[in-house]
Amino acid sequence: MSKEKSKLKKSKQDEKQKNDRNKEMNEGWVIFCDFHEITHTVIKEATVTIMRQDNKKMELQMSSRSEALSFAALVDGYFRLIVDAHHYLCKEVAPASVVHNIETGCHGPICTEYATQKLRQEGNDEGIYILRWSCTDYNYIIITVVCFETEIVNGPNKIRQYKNFQIEVDSDGFRLYGTDTLRPTLKELLEHLERQCLHTDNVQFQLRRCCPPQPRGKQTNKQRIQFILFI
Repeated sequence: MSKEKSKLKKSKQDEKQKNDRNKEMNEGWVIFCDFHEITHTVIKEATVTIMRQDNKKMELQMSSRSEALSFAALVDGYFRLIVDAHHYLCKEVAPASVVHNIETGCHGPICTEYATQKLRQEGNDEGIYILRWSCTDYNYIIITVVCFETEIVNGPNKIRQYKNFQIEVDSDGFRLYGTDTLRPTLKELLEHLERQCLHTDNVQFQLRRCCPPQPRGKQTNKQRIQFILFI
């Protein structure tokens, strides 16, 4: 009975969406695509071109280049909000923080619980780690890493743990908190740390593999936010 109700509800939703589209067509609005169908946007002078997955495109002639940049930035922002927070459609208007995170494999400000859950999904192997911006202090990037502590009570026994290390971000570069290890870029600092044997408390380990943000798959509910052209 519940399955039949679910099918009936879905059928009604599909019918409503179809009617909404027909209504928009009758009112002179033409739907271009859903946000998840967009691959990238291109800005040339005052023209914005929006490309779809099927290689079809929509060109919009704006009144000025600044207006074109503003419109492209709006589309870019909505795409990250709706489809994929770790992707940009046009580098010209993408926030510098988003570009930096993609290039370095760094997550945004996520909590420790979410970070450890992602590490479990990635295999939970010793030495895999996640880079993430601090939720409380935006001058710090946190490394959350999987490591094992050897317990000798009742015989040798390895206990999996998740350790957090802070990277301080300032005008001089990136510094492992509490040390003199400073590098001009995050990439250079990580390359240095991955060659070192790190230790804290009774735990000794190496950084082996970074788990960057993964592109989000297509939305299952396909939010009905679309581009429309008035003709």
